[in-house]
Amino acid sequence: MRKVRTEQFSRALHEYGCDRFPANFELYEIGDIIYGTMGDPNILEGIMRRDVKVEMIGLPLLLRRGRKLVPLLALGDYMAKSCSHRVRLPDRIIEKILYGRTVTVKETYNFRKGLLIDGHSDFVAFITLRSRKKGTEIIPDLDIGWYLRAGG
Repeated sequence: MRKVRTEQFSRALHEYGCDRFPANFELYEIGDIIYGTMGDPNILEGIMRRDVKVEMIGLPLLLRRGRKLVPLLALGDYMAKSCSHRVRLPDRIIEKILYGRTVTVKETYNFRKGLLIDGHSDFVAFITLRSRKKGTEIIPDLDIGWYLRAGG
């Protein structure tokens, strides 16, 4: 377990239009996952010094893939409240994305990575956007339907 600097965390969120983050997490990395906790860091360090096996110390927020940090579903709800790269779509289109399908919409956007939110401003998916001649292609990266499709 090692503590993670908030600068790394901020860089990972910047491509989603997050210039500041509303939650005040202590960040720790175990394996390839970065967890956020609001607990007392002294307690966590005490647990580790006593050789107690800790499986999880908070919310899994980011996954390390090589040098890149990728946000996980638990982080989506926090990001939907504070990030500017949001795409709001009708429920019938959101359903297609939740089945892992790529959709094309007529609207255009000036960002590449974004958050898909529903009509109630709830987080639905992390998406990648690609410009096309007749609008924008929306590709789901990680969505709330993923665990059902993956058999979880």
